[in-house]
Amino acid sequence: MPDTPRLPRQFLMVERDPRFAAQLAAQLGVEWPQAEVEQLGDWQCLAKGGCRSGDVLLLSLRAGELAEVCAWLRDCHHSFAVTVLIVDGVLDGAALAALQQAGVAGWLDRAAVSAESLYSTVINAILSPARQVREAQRRRCLLGPSLPGIAIDCRLEQTGATAVYRGRCVADGQALAIKTLWRDQVQDARERQRFAREIRLLQAIEHRHVVRLVGAGEQGEALFMLTEYFPGSLRQRLQAGPLAAPEAVRYLTELTAGLVAIHQQGVLHGDLKPDHAMLREDGSAAWIDFDTARPFPVSGAASGGTEVFGTSGYMSPEHHSPERLDARSDLYSLGVMFYEMLLGETPARYGAADSYPPVAPRLPAPYQRYQPLLDKMLAGDPRRRYPSSLAMLSALCPANTSP
Repeated sequence: MPDTPRLPRQFLMVERDPRFAAQLAAQLGVEWPQAEVEQLGDWQCLAKGGCRSGDVLLLSLRAGELAEVCAWLRDCHHSFAVTVLIVDGVLDGAALAALQQAGVAGWLDRAAVSAESLYSTVINAILSPARQVREAQRRRCLLGPSLPGIAIDCRLEQTGATAVYRGRCVADGQALAIKTLWRDQVQDARERQRFAREIRLLQAIEHRHVVRLVGAGEQGEALFMLTEYFPGSLRQRLQAGPLAAPEAVRYLTELTAGLVAIHQQGVLHGDLKPDHAMLREDGSAAWIDFDTARPFPVSGAASGGTEVFGTSGYMSPEHHSPERLDARSDLYSLGVMFYEMLLGETPARYGAADSYPPVAPRLPAPYQRYQPLLDKMLAGDPRRRYPSSLAMLSALCPANTSP
């Protein structure tokens, strides 16, 4: 068989059936014995697992999954040079058009897979024009935008239509986080509007416990914002175990102060969790990631909201009820975080994702002094919570409401 200019060295194979996965791995080994082959059982594991990279994504689908997978491939900005699908049966014209729009470079009928057909499909995909476009996008996403005066060190994460890079100012060495939206890969204008809304909000807020915006603009194919860089997050801190009560209360107070600044703009953050509470070198905390921020009151899913936002386990009961969401919804999410800071886990629910205890869970004896505070934050009825983040901050530090 003819050689190709660039032989694939890394495959990620996504296949539920262990027997068929073993068959595929054996067939790949025939033609590419030196290649690394990693396996996942479900494409949704790949979608939830963050950014992955490699030469070839070999994605096996079942009936009914094609549209959903194509939509994900269009928007996910994964870093594979070539995507090849294995499907059941022969695809019609509409399906082939969807594959092309999603950047898929080749496909195979499951029933016709052999070492030879797999080889020819992958090689043709590597040599296809679609692959050349995808390779350029991959290099671009890995390297980040080209911004005057900014050196990109590495990519930190990629979620949906945005990527975040760590960089530094060439002139003074200041560390920066660079959040980027690639315009040509965004199908939905709402993504651009959301990105612009986040910039406007950060321009309006100057507070120690909210991420500091350094700059924003457009450069080439990218919309971008520059913010201060944080070396760690509360999530990373919690991986070492629960916090001592004084430390937990300090973080709670600082994060509540940041919420006051956010809510004073008439905006609900909407996705409070330890991943979005960042920590500086001096140990102070600040909120980041305002993708889901929006003016309150906001309609929840049960009252006609156009989209569900937030993270399961931290969302308030109003997300699943006819109640409209306001600042008290953020206070509930912060209450979940406070419980997690003290005990190392989020409160248990009563089974279903939308089934919430009407009152806050009981704290163990060493933390009983914080029970009244937690009761006010995790009340199932928002009318029983603190009426505002400012009222809660006043309760936390009555002598000084501006930490």
